[in-house]
Amino acid sequence: MPVLLLSAKKAGIKLFVPSEYGSIPKENSPLAPKLTIRKLAEEEGIPTAIYLNSLFAEYVSWLFGKEKVKVLNGNSILSITSFVDVGRFVAWSLTTLPEEQLYNSIWRLEGDRLTIKEVAELLKNKYGGEIVHVKRDDLPLTQDLAGFVNFLLVHIDDGYGTTTFDLGPGDSSERINAVKVWPEWKPKKFAEYLGSA
Repeated sequence: MPVLLLSAKKAGIKLFVPSEYGSIPKENSPLAPKLTIRKLAEEEGIPTAIYLNSLFAEYVSWLFGKEKVKVLNGNSILSITSFVDVGRFVAWSLTTLPEEQLYNSIWRLEGDRLTIKEVAELLKNKYGGEIVHVKRDDLPLTQDLAGFVNFLLVHIDDGYGTTTFDLGPGDSSERINAVKVWPEWKPKKFAEYLGSA
């Protein structure tokens, strides 16, 4: 993405939207390269618009499983938003909001906000699988796709699975700024998404 960013600058773009999504990345994690792009954009004087949705609804069963739904403690909270709902908001905001409102903005999107236990129950009911409680020792953080999946499970279990975790405690509904600027944006709840998947 750095090459794309620098090429975009040469082309004279006014705003760069990194392919980021997810949630605010932590340093020293597999998600840290997102911070590198933000820093480079700042150094190059290119305004960015960041769209956070935590986990796409389409990836929930891939991450947690269908036949065996993996759960650590289950009490952590997860923000979930579908591709379609994220795409609708990104398209609307980029074509409707004034440039000044987009420059160096962070948009927090949330179709649903559930505990991992609630997510696991919905997956179990949809796919007829079973909920399997796993321990961190059972999730090695290897340098491959399986290790990345395990990292995400631990990352979410540690409380980093919402689009607002970095803001500290408080009413999340007041912090989902996507709905504030576009009240007509009505993203699907995860149960609705599963019903139509």
